[in-house]
Amino acid sequence: MGNTYSNILVAFDGSEGSVNALKEAGTIAKLSNACLTIVYVQDYKSTYEVKAPPMHGVIASAATMMNQTNVHTETFPVENNWNNYEHMAYQTVTIAKAKLIGSLIDVKTEIITGNPSKEICTFAEQNKVDLIVIGQRGESSKNNLVMGNVSNEVTNQANCPVLVVK
Repeated sequence: MGNTYSNILVAFDGSEGSVNALKEAGTIAKLSNACLTIVYVQDYKSTYEVKAPPMHGVIASAATMMNQTNVHTETFPVENNWNNYEHMAYQTVTIAKAKLIGSLIDVKTEIITGNPSKEICTFAEQNKVDLIVIGQRGESSKNNLVMGNVSNEVTNQANCPVLVVK
């Protein structure tokens, strides 16, 4: 491996693309002995729904997801229940982190609300991230033909290398 990294960010929204990105980021972090931060960004401007893995308890969901490559999601309306969003976001990153337990020295999670591409780039810059790993298409960009809006914008705006995973 030509490059080694010390601080890796993986964008995670529970989609199949983000699960693939999480696996790749975990492998790179392990090989580099790097800190890995799982970042979940809820775009409050484009949706009033939270997409998260099915709710069967954090531990049961984590155990199930460890053997899945495709993550199915349920949609929960949150117009009048912001706590529901926070709960779903927390559970999504908890499940993602559980997939990596035992494989890495340092895994952190971060939940952010705002414009996903902007927030990912801002977080990366403020936290001296030296690699961003992102799925080619996430939950919000299933209809994009070439590359998802968020992954495209992050690739163009980030001040560090970006790895886009299919």
